[in-house]
Amino acid sequence: MHLIKIKTGGPNGRKRIYFCGIRIYKSKKKKSPVIAPESVQVSQQPQKTVTTQEAPTPPKATIKDFGQNNQINIANPDNANLRISVWGDNNIVEIKSKAGRFNTRIEIGSPNSRCNGAKVIVEDKVTINGLYMLLMENNSSIHIGQDCTISNDVLIWCTDTHYITDMDGNLINVGTSVEIGNHCWIGYGVRILKNTRIPNNCIVGMASVVTKKFDTENAVYAGNPAKLVKSNVQWGRMRPQEYMDKNSK
Repeated sequence: MHLIKIKTGGPNGRKRIYFCGIRIYKSKKKKSPVIAPESVQVSQQPQKTVTTQEAPTPPKATIKDFGQNNQINIANPDNANLRISVWGDNNIVEIKSKAGRFNTRIEIGSPNSRCNGAKVIVEDKVTINGLYMLLMENNSSIHIGQDCTISNDVLIWCTDTHYITDMDGNLINVGTSVEIGNHCWIGYGVRILKNTRIPNNCIVGMASVVTKKFDTENAVYAGNPAKLVKSNVQWGRMRPQEYMDKNSK
């Protein structure tokens, strides 16, 4: 047996010296090589893919047609504030106004009571802040002339929705028509009932109830029921202060 024996190798490459079979020396563990910072490979983060979403489709007018041969023509079909529902056949709805302010709901007939041959015509340059129109009788009609302005919470009902008869059973409350002339101003909260007419260039005061046909143009109608309260007037869309400022220069 050798008195001194030297062994090298192993998983760490260490050197061992043995004397008479007893280990008297062992080299230290080799350190892992240090990699210089400039040699470090930096993994690149994947680029985020930015997708451009398509602009949402603008809402359009809501039209529900539960009948046959109905004609619905709208000059500005992109007006989301226009809602039309028709239950019945051969009805006509024609909206010629392209105004941006046209918050309007139109109903012809109902699911339980169909209406045929009715007509709603709204001429050009009409602005509406909040209007509900209802027709329930066959061949009834609503016509709104050019350049009208209609305020909020306005109702035009060309019907009573329920029948009334005389004592002999004769029907006395059939709705036939509502006529609004050109350049009329319908105030806030006005109610316009069946078989009525508002002439050209007229004003209907706030919260009035129109129950009859009027003939005098350039007039103010107000009250419940509405009546002629002032004649020989004209109106415009400017505020009173704006009008005063304009005419004081």
